Amino acid sequence: MGAASHSLLIKYGLASEPSDLQVRRWADRVRELIRQGMARDAAGDSAAKQIFPDYRTRVYASEGDTIDTLLRLAEQK
Repeated sequence: MGAASHSLLIKYGLASEPSDLQVRRWADRVRELIRQGMARDAAGDSAAKQIFPDYRTRVYASEGDTIDTLLRLAEQK
């Protein structure tokens, strides 16, 4: 996968790294929610709940990246 999928795994407590398609879907949904007026962190969280079936099934010691960093990594695909 890549940096974006690993970062999303950490940020949202996923059991496995998301596919490239899931990363793109997450990024598209986050941007859509931000355009609708939702705060960045809330948009990222909401999109993750919708797209990743294993959302918050794990807890990692590391802190996740910011939404801006995650969107930038998602665009590098």
